[in-house]
Amino acid sequence: MNAFANQAHPRAAMLHHLYAHSGIRAGLHSAGIKKDSPLNTMLRLAVPLGMPENVFTSLIQRVQSLGAPPEKAVPLTLVSKPQAFAGEVTARYKVEEKRQMTNGVPNDTQPSIRPKARKQATERDEIAIVGVSGRYPQADNLEEFWQNLLSGRDCIEKRPLRRWDEPLPLDHEEMPETRWGGFINDVDKFDSLFFGISPREVAQLDPQERLFMEIAWEALEDAGYTPESLVNQDEDRKVGVYVGAVWQLYQMLGAEQAQYGNLQTPTSLVWSIANRVSAFMNFTGPSLTVDTACSGSLASIYLACQAIHNGDCTVAIAGGVNLDLHASKWLLTRAGGFLSPHGRCKAFGSDAQGYVAGEGLGAVLLKPLTQAQQDGDNIYGVIKSCTFNHGGRASGYSVPNPNAQAELVHAAIEEANIDARTINYIEAHGTGTKLGDPIEIQALDNAMRRHTQEKGFCAVGSVKTNIGHLEAAAGIAGLTKVLLQLRHRTLVPSLHCEQENPLIPFLTHLSMYRKKRHLGSPS
Repeated sequence: MNAFANQAHPRAAMLHHLYAHSGIRAGLHSAGIKKDSPLNTMLRLAVPLGMPENVFTSLIQRVQSLGAPPEKAVPLTLVSKPQAFAGEVTARYKVEEKRQMTNGVPNDTQPSIRPKARKQATERDEIAIVGVSGRYPQADNLEEFWQNLLSGRDCIEKRPLRRWDEPLPLDHEEMPETRWGGFINDVDKFDSLFFGISPREVAQLDPQERLFMEIAWEALEDAGYTPESLVNQDEDRKVGVYVGAVWQLYQMLGAEQAQYGNLQTPTSLVWSIANRVSAFMNFTGPSLTVDTACSGSLASIYLACQAIHNGDCTVAIAGGVNLDLHASKWLLTRAGGFLSPHGRCKAFGSDAQGYVAGEGLGAVLLKPLTQAQQDGDNIYGVIKSCTFNHGGRASGYSVPNPNAQAELVHAAIEEANIDARTINYIEAHGTGTKLGDPIEIQALDNAMRRHTQEKGFCAVGSVKTNIGHLEAAAGIAGLTKVLLQLRHRTLVPSLHCEQENPLIPFLTHLSMYRKKRHLGSPS
């Protein structure tokens, strides 16, 4: 601390130096320390109980490698005076000189290229995707996800016993469809102290709420931002958060435990998934959890795009989360006749009989394309149009309406103002049902026919053949697959379709994609 004594705000300057050169976010406290104690001139690091030794060692090495304090004072301005709240004393400071991020750590060698003013988006602005994150079956990150897709890996497995301690009715021989699924790792793990939540409180939070906080943070990191740097200090923090979610299963575990005298109160508050992110990151834009069943994450992206166009927010995080936390989930979907008896999602195949339930979560960071270009962001892809509708009345409540689907695709092509012939790949819903698959392909073909008569130019695939049906997170999984294919300029194969469904008109505009193909360099 003595090295910062000549600065206007020595404690804040020290914290800024720690973060700028090590990426460690820290705070100060003086509980139990005498005012004039020599300990007040030293840096003491408190770490959570139970931190792995290798993580602790790495943390110490990062602190020890800190360079000397800057010769001139860190340009800090006191924004709000210290004030006590709930036992804490907090103060806010503004760093006048901003820094670019390099691998998650601020880079002091480059000035920020972000403009000081931000123009409100208009309805004509296209939306850029500047950050992506996700966790999917047998993939803890997007690099592993891509390798699984590239190699044509089937990530479906037998339901892991580690999820439940006692035998379940799902293990009955007459219910083979309930034995399989796509599962993510470490669904019960969470860095509560990083997000400022006590271990006691976090145990009651739905894992969907906990893990989406991590995914939202990772989307910002992937784009090179922190919550503080995402919005200029002198602007409103109008960042929107939109999340698709449908299942509320975690609370059922508490009800079961109560029967044995173990009173617990786990919660399944889907509205809190989005709001928890907004509260932690201090975002003041719209914060919504959306339940439109299997279209939840895509509906979230649609609403986020509309909010940006309408000026309700300048930037948005959008995505979805889907975790299978209770046995009743399989019983419900089996009763509805949705699950595949052979444990494989055979989208568009002749022997398709249903889908396999899957877990996963993902998010994208969205902003107007012109703003992203001005900010020098890495752009994964551009949303040229975004349309949304309902199927209306069909032959059954859960039966798709081919006319409504075709109209939706036609409207998207019209709004994007593109030549349909330039579309060379479509990531389909492709749940692997005998009824839904032919209707979807027929609707796509009908929409294409309104724009071109050329045949066989567009490939179609479904990520569900790799990871199962992620329901509320299905859309973000499919979008992430498309973005990764664009990034690597490679189409990856869809699985389990050795023989095509004879009811599907693949000999028209669309063709099933089964082999990996490199797309070459853009012209």
